[in-house]
Amino acid sequence: MTATVITEPTDAAVQAGIKAWLADKTAAGMMRTDLVFDFTGTAKLLTSLLPPDTGQLQGVRWRGGRKRGTILQWASTEPMLAARGQLRNFEFADLTFQSATPNAGGLYFLSSVAASNQDGLFKRCEWMGSWAYGVGLNGPATANLNSEIAFDQPALSNDASFSNAWLWSGMTPGHPQEDQAVNFSIRNSKLEGSHGTYLRFDYGGCVTIDGFNSWLHTGQSNDGVPAGTMVVLGPGPHADGVQMFHATGVRAELRSKDSRLIDCSWGAAGHVVWDGLSDTANAFKVGNGQTATYRGPARIAYRDCELGGWHGVTGIAPLQVSYDSCSSKFGNPFRATGLTGNGQLRYDTAAVPLVTAR
Repeated sequence: MTATVITEPTDAAVQAGIKAWLADKTAAGMMRTDLVFDFTGTAKLLTSLLPPDTGQLQGVRWRGGRKRGTILQWASTEPMLAARGQLRNFEFADLTFQSATPNAGGLYFLSSVAASNQDGLFKRCEWMGSWAYGVGLNGPATANLNSEIAFDQPALSNDASFSNAWLWSGMTPGHPQEDQAVNFSIRNSKLEGSHGTYLRFDYGGCVTIDGFNSWLHTGQSNDGVPAGTMVVLGPGPHADGVQMFHATGVRAELRSKDSRLIDCSWGAAGHVVWDGLSDTANAFKVGNGQTATYRGPARIAYRDCELGGWHGVTGIAPLQVSYDSCSSKFGNPFRATGLTGNGQLRYDTAAVPLVTAR
């Protein structure tokens, strides 16, 4: 594929390159070239990366030279890039996005019936600094798509923080149509930021995680205090076929009592599965703290896991908690408080009542 090449790390050069790249497309919006950020250094951007009203853009590929070598820096709470239904079949690769202001606006995807984003890939991309969100998926009452998006080797630097989340789906409260945002793949992730939430699904879902996955909070930008809930699954209401979270191969380090793996409020159609989870590293720093919270009737399964903390179950009892071939410093790591309804714990294939608080 031929390329439109940006060779200087300046705002003027980046904007000129984007303009030239946009001018070279078919009448149907298929891009004829890749946009290549062919420089080593930091481009201090003054203008958002994608102009509005471009029409649908097909086959978008933006790539840098290398992660941490090609840095796009942003110092505004407005979106660094705003795709208002413009991107189909898109890819961002080998780029670092760096915030130069607190709570900077990240990559924003707004999708509706009239104009929708779909079929995307982030490959070897990194986020550094303080962000409101890294990637935000939003939609009005006519929300549609923002779906089928993969993240391969995503990274968060040790100083990265998020006041909302790194990946935030369902940014507008009261718009359940945002549940149209589905099918996300995250693999080989290095989510090792300072503090905040990494995955937040107020609406939307169907998330698969595999490969190696190193997750932790460093506290580097939070007075040294590791804090935040890595995964937040909101109560919805949700459409059918949305509430599925399946994570394989996560190694989570919970380095303080203020750091938590998951807080799930999904309903009875929800499924949360952890395969091969290990959260035992630095588990002594959590002590008797809660490392996971489940607040609704979603089915929860742990398989072949080693667990260092305990897991709170509260509110409406889960339809079933399955705990097979796992080890835990607590024996049975689940503690129930204030439950309504009847829950069941299936512990190494033997069904017993859900454990009460202790």
